[in-house]
This record gives sequence, structure tokens and C-alpha cells, in this order.
Amino acid sequence: GFNDGWTAAEPDASLGPPQQIDGGFNGWWLSPAGQPVIISLRWTAQTPLWGAMGGSLAIVLIAMVLVLRSRNRPAAPDFLGRSPRPLYEEHRRYPIWLPIVWGALCAALIGPSWAMWGLGAGIAAQVLRKRRLIELTALSSVLVLAASVVLRERRFSPAPNGAWPGVFESFHGLGMFAFVTLLVAALVADDESRLERPMPRHSGRPTPP
Repeated sequence: GFNDGWTAAEPDASLGPPQQIDGGFNGWWLSPAGQPVIISLRWTAQTPLWGAMGGSLAIVLIAMVLVLRSRNRPAAPDFLGRSPRPLYEEHRRYPIWLPIVWGALCAALIGPSWAMWGLGAGIAAQVLRKRRLIELTALSSVLVLAASVVLRERRFSPAPNGAWPGVFESFHGLGMFAFVTLLVAALVADDESRLERPMPRHSGRPTPP
């Protein structure tokens, strides 16, 4: 398909940018020649794509390291010597603005029809007050999305052409819902900075820092 990311060149010179021909294909003008001409085609968009994929992989690895470090490192007592409370309580009280923010983010980033899903999920989290309910909602959305893609691929076996991504376009909203849910989970996560403050060493009664 026509795309400015394609370049064509002869051994000694470039053929310039492509021209759209025949309803949507790349075309370059070749001067008449009495012998075969060797043309080199190159997809220039691949280089930044590899960079983006490498950056995504690096972020995933950094996130995994941070998770493992936080799980293996015991939280320090506060300045009064009290033991820190668990990061996730069995019956946790979420902020009252959770359903509104969740619904608003769904409406802004996905579409107005998804606002009710975010609002309903936020109300469920407020009522049930179960630990890690928001994170489990994101994980469930990703699993359902992956299963839906696999089943549609096996059922329809779409041709591997330019129209292939459109076969799964109806799942885009669910993928964005998982992303929004992760964002909401980050907004309501416990702040570990207070739990990680080292207890000062003073003689006598400790004083607040």
C-alpha cells in the first residue's frame, strides 16, 4: 500500500518519494533503459518501530524489577517505631471520587458509551471493598481481550494483508478499558514513601523528622 515510508533507489541515485498509483500503491518513474535496472526498496519506518519496541521492553523489565524489589524489601517502621500497616487491606475503603474519575477517563479516552462501564466498576469497588479488585479488573480485561483475538483468528482465518488489523477493531475499546483501569489503579495506590522513611537514631525519645 501507498506510504511515504517506502523509498526506492537505483545503484547511483534515489528515485525520490513514491507516487500513488492504481488506487493506492507506491510507484516510481524509471527512465527508459536498454538493460535491466536494479532497484532497492527500503521500509524506513522499521527503524523507529524497533526503537519503540525496545523502549517498551525496557519499561516492562524495569517495572518487573521494581515489583520484585518492593515485595522483597520489608517496610521500615515510622518515626514512632510503629509497624507499617499492610499495603492492601482486606476491606479497603476507596476514595469517593473513584467511580466519577473512572467513568470520566473511560469517556474521554475510549468513548461516551464506556463511561457507564467505568462508573459501574468504580461503584462495585466502593461497595465490595475487596483487595486488589481494580488490578484484577484490568487483568481480566486483558485475558478476555487475548482470548477474543485468538478465537476470532482461528474462526475466520483472515488473510494476512493490510486489512488484517481491522478484523480486531471491535476489541479496541476493551484494550483501552484495561489501560484506563491500570491508570485508575495507579491513582488510588497506597503511598509507600511514608513506610520507607528510615527511623532516626537519637538518644532518648525520638523526635519527629
